[in-house]
Amino acid sequence: MAGQAPVNENASKEARELLSYLNTLMSPNAGLLTGQHNWLEAPMGNIVNLALPNSGGKYPAVIGLEVGPISGQNATTAYNQRAAVADAAKTYNQAGGIPTIMWHCTYPGMPYQWSGGVQRATTQTEFNQILTPGDPKYNWLIAEMDKIAVHFKTLQDADVPILFRPWHEMNGYWFWWGKKSNFAALWNLTYDRFVNHHGLDNILWVWNPNCMKASDPNIGDYKLYYPGHSKVDILAWDIYLGEFTQSFHDELYAFGGGKPIALGEVGRLPDMNVMKTSQWRYTWAMAWGEPNFSNENTSANKQQFYSNAYAITRDEVNINSPPPTDTTAPSVPANISVASKSHNSVSLTWNASTDNVGVTGYDVLRGNTVVGSTVSTSFTVTGLTPTTTYSFTVRAKDAAGNLSSASSPVSVTTDASPSQGTAVFVKGINFHGSAVTVEGHSWLAESSSGVTLSPIRRHIGNVSFSPATDSQTNTMLNSNIYSGNTFSVSQSIANGTYQIYLWTVENYKSNFRSFHVKLEGTQVTSSPIGSMPLNQWRKYGPYTVTVNDGVLNMELVRVTGDPTIAGMAIYSAGTTTPPPSDTTAPSVPANVSVASKTHNSVSLTWNASTDNVGVTGYDILQGSTVVGSTVSTSFTVTGLTPTTTYSFTIRAKDATGNLSSASSPVSVTTDAAPSQGTAVFVKGINFHGNAVTIEGHSWLAESSAGITMSPISRHIGNVSYSPAVDSQTNTMLNRNIYSGNTFSVSQSITNGTYQIYLWTVENYKSNFRSFHVKLEGTQVTSSPIGSMPLNQWCKHGPYTVTVNDGVLNMELVRVTGDPTIAGMAIYSAGTTTPPPADTTAPSVPANVSVASKNDNSISLTWDASTDNTEVTGYDILQTAVAGSTVTTSFTVTGLTPSTTYSFAVRAKDKAGNLSSASLPVSVTTEAD
Repeated sequence: MAGQAPVNENASKEARELLSYLNTLMSPNAGLLTGQHNWLEAPMGNIVNLALPNSGGKYPAVIGLEVGPISGQNATTAYNQRAAVADAAKTYNQAGGIPTIMWHCTYPGMPYQWSGGVQRATTQTEFNQILTPGDPKYNWLIAEMDKIAVHFKTLQDADVPILFRPWHEMNGYWFWWGKKSNFAALWNLTYDRFVNHHGLDNILWVWNPNCMKASDPNIGDYKLYYPGHSKVDILAWDIYLGEFTQSFHDELYAFGGGKPIALGEVGRLPDMNVMKTSQWRYTWAMAWGEPNFSNENTSANKQQFYSNAYAITRDEVNINSPPPTDTTAPSVPANISVASKSHNSVSLTWNASTDNVGVTGYDVLRGNTVVGSTVSTSFTVTGLTPTTTYSFTVRAKDAAGNLSSASSPVSVTTDASPSQGTAVFVKGINFHGSAVTVEGHSWLAESSSGVTLSPIRRHIGNVSFSPATDSQTNTMLNSNIYSGNTFSVSQSIANGTYQIYLWTVENYKSNFRSFHVKLEGTQVTSSPIGSMPLNQWRKYGPYTVTVNDGVLNMELVRVTGDPTIAGMAIYSAGTTTPPPSDTTAPSVPANVSVASKTHNSVSLTWNASTDNVGVTGYDILQGSTVVGSTVSTSFTVTGLTPTTTYSFTIRAKDATGNLSSASSPVSVTTDAAPSQGTAVFVKGINFHGNAVTIEGHSWLAESSAGITMSPISRHIGNVSYSPAVDSQTNTMLNRNIYSGNTFSVSQSITNGTYQIYLWTVENYKSNFRSFHVKLEGTQVTSSPIGSMPLNQWCKHGPYTVTVNDGVLNMELVRVTGDPTIAGMAIYSAGTTTPPPADTTAPSVPANVSVASKNDNSISLTWDASTDNTEVTGYDILQTAVAGSTVTTSFTVTGLTPSTTYSFAVRAKDKAGNLSSASLPVSVTTEAD
């Protein structure tokens, strides 16, 4: 296909063909798809009343449709209107057109309405509730997605691709989802529900902010709300009042990294001659309805939108024809010049090239060797030798791989090396890696370097990077940290002036990432760094910075892709006396004492140590064995044996690795095991695993446990954990869930008081993770849990909690690393009567009826059943089970035309109780 592939690797053939077609339209001569939006209540109304009278009877190429009810509709009306939208999309597509669908979603839990529903001021706290699994607003939103998915599924079955643009104008302040710091979580939730849960592979995902306006500074920076290239196929602007500036066009295309761009909504129709001449990367423009259509357009402007030869109407859409082979190379970059230089870098600029389809980037060459690539018209070549003359050229390239000839060369001599004075190597940091030797200096592992990071992701590779390096440097380059957003790195350091060098790599795809560097709040890069061919590396710097507050703060500011860093070296500046080598150990922790204890845990506290530079943490020792580490002055040792005496000491450490002597020991005897009274095992959950037997109890697979969770990641390992356990317990420990942030686990349960036990592991590196536990909003851990040596496990608890609302809510609150959990066991508390077994079936679904039908499908609806605990879903019966759903509607597909079918529905609860089948409904499919 032409251009980039869909972000959904399972995208349908029709979706791939549509995206390929849009990619071919990003050229000066290809044309602009015309489009007209229509209201939910009348899916063809604006095309008939506004477009056709001005187009000479030609239909727009793109039909804009809506699935968000905003006029007080009830559920049945909303269903029928959405079904009509799906029918219109199918009909229009079969006639050669392209459907784009938007969603004005009302505030979760509110009636379908515009004012106070869609247009509504919402706090960040309210928005966070909507994204919290188990919250009623979250449940409403998921149910609404499921209702829409029913209709999208009918389009998928009919081979109709959709340009779906949910949550548009998210950088505005007028919708409830606008200007929210974690907007990407809403986008990702939507993507996951439609693609991964419902298997909708006919969707292309359109991310659509409002254009920024000097006249309205309250419109936010759109870049802050981008969910990332991996969840977006197309980028679009909403532009009203004719603000079609060239900068909007150019900026959106550059930000999208070559993805198709469009005009998702326009009030004033664009001038087709301008589109053809200078804004030819827009692939479609969709006119809004009244009153904007009349208020912002003259009759002449309406007509030129359709009559101009550059306009593409429905009869001219040609998706399935292969694009013509492009053999025309871009023009040669002109006026290459040196913008700035230093002793080891040269910054180049040049004039943009042109191309018959579109320039996708530039290669920078030193002789015949490509030393870097960029999508902009500037680039900084680094890693050069002082007082050395270099010659550089630049060539342009397009999507077809055509290369221009090289530009005229520019010759430049790097500056002399700056006087180093008393410059001394201070520290090197191998991010996400172990201690290594780089350029003759001993670097620290990140875990020993005393750095603190904002949320990031981690990567370990096995690439032989270019230019070739020694084995230790290559090892350092293969362990790195990255983020889809700007992130920060901070570390304690003596006040003074320093020179910073950074090592970064490209390990995903050529020229994927670029970013600026800020030190102490000041941007030190004149142009973005990080863009390079695949499997190459660069050393950037030196960047000079003065530290006055004892902390060196660095930000990697995202421009494109994922900012990444593998290594960092810090030198004292040439004119600054370097900090002396630190050989002083921290003071010994004093007043170690027992804060609390249980039958299997001991909580310790102590006074803070001091250090000439700074204490970075404490080790907790049982005898001579380190049983945990922490950055605070408290720690809970878990997994102990009842009525057993233990001796613990504490030692402090600093960033250089100096260790204090051990504290005076504290001796403590754990309590006797608690009497279980009438305690009864209620439930065990094997997260991300199957049913197992643990401690003699039958545990459920997570998928059968009836739990809901906030977004998490999953892990399967093959470790023999210590202390040794039986095979089923070890299997459970090897399957776990985790997150780089705080996450939640909720489950329905009978009201009462319970004791909770948690199983957690360390499967990455020693003492990597630590977290608190909250139950029903109350923190039940006095100090963080989870920190332990590599390949060990620990059982934490019991934590007592009382449930009053029928839902047990738990949060794992991140302190360091990634909170993780493998298993959870729930017991009734010793003085609480255990919940009775549920043997009551739900009520029988009533009023089963046919909502719509065609030649091969029938859509059913029914009234909700009730249950003594909770209805968890419905089975649709046609001799056997024809399908299941958690909503009160379902579409049976794959039927035969002109055939009579009989359907019934039964309800089910989490205990597996099934209602009797409903009264059957008989229906005959339409003729073919």
